[in-house]
Amino acid sequence: MSERVWHWPWASFSPLAFTTSLWEKMVGLGVAELAAALLLLLPGALLARHTKRVTLAENFLLLGVSVVFGALLVFGAIEGTGIYWVFILPFLVFFIKDQRSGWLGSLWFLGLSSVYLIVLAPHFTFNYPHTPVVVSRFLIAFFLYTLIAAGFNRHRVRFEGSLVEARMQAEATAQAKSRFLAAASHDLRQPAHALGLFVGRLTQVSHDAQTRQIVNGVDQAVRGLQQMLDDFFDYTRLDAHAEPPLTHHFAIGNVLDRLEIGFGSRALEKGLRFRIRPSPYWVNSDPVVLHRVLLNLVSNALQYTADGFILVACRVDSLRSTLRIEVWDSGIGIAPQYHEAIFAEFFLNPERDRRKGIGLGLSIV
Repeated sequence: MSERVWHWPWASFSPLAFTTSLWEKMVGLGVAELAAALLLLLPGALLARHTKRVTLAENFLLLGVSVVFGALLVFGAIEGTGIYWVFILPFLVFFIKDQRSGWLGSLWFLGLSSVYLIVLAPHFTFNYPHTPVVVSRFLIAFFLYTLIAAGFNRHRVRFEGSLVEARMQAEATAQAKSRFLAAASHDLRQPAHALGLFVGRLTQVSHDAQTRQIVNGVDQAVRGLQQMLDDFFDYTRLDAHAEPPLTHHFAIGNVLDRLEIGFGSRALEKGLRFRIRPSPYWVNSDPVVLHRVLLNLVSNALQYTADGFILVACRVDSLRSTLRIEVWDSGIGIAPQYHEAIFAEFFLNPERDRRKGIGLGLSIV
């Protein structure tokens, strides 16, 4: 019986020879990758910051990645394994570009790779020597991965298209509802307005103490209802763009006088010091929209100020080109963490009485 002799592949392994060979291959790969990063990838990343140059940035990035993958084909990386990383390229091209550009980019790289591996590579000595079997399987596999990437991208585009269509339908439905409410706001406000007139007349009639208390409660409830309806319908009208702003020059004092007439007596009833500083300036804006904005701000100040003052003042900037209208009050205030969120729809200040309003006043502003 003959004795079997095992030959281990690591028996003749030389660390020094392996390190020298690896160093020779990796130097060329490192130089190519560094050049691609500095000349293509970095400029592409900088161009991507500008929205008008996104397409150019995409081209720079894809060209840089193609150079890196081409260097992996030439130098092979560690024991020729760099060739397997190249299969990522079709997915990148289809993901960044459209279907047509994905096909063009992938087939362009496949054609150049075929020319190099079949025609040019056998004549070079500095490159990694891929065997004919590896070359043929790589080219076939790259084409198959291109087909897979194209299929994935096709389904992705269809799915994104369905999402965009569904979003557009939802937005169209919301706009239709907003336009309906904006158009019907006048008819829907009339019953509430009539109810307010009747209750107002009822408060002028003499009653006993118990009846007077009930009437006052009804009056407050009707006022709250009218305020909610005003906020809601104003919001739907603005959301539906039913009334585009019409700007022209007017005296800001006229708008301030209307605020004085509308809130002066109510502030006096609450025992508040309500002051509007006179302003001689003229502005270019929409007086209706501006009055509605100030109406919401002053109404909020009046509603949530128990004692103290409310001040409305105008200030001109240093260039005398912009007028800043400020509303000051000594009310409960808004915590700093809510300064941004307070202008969102239906957001209520946690420190306020949630029975007073639905959180649309500042969103209209």
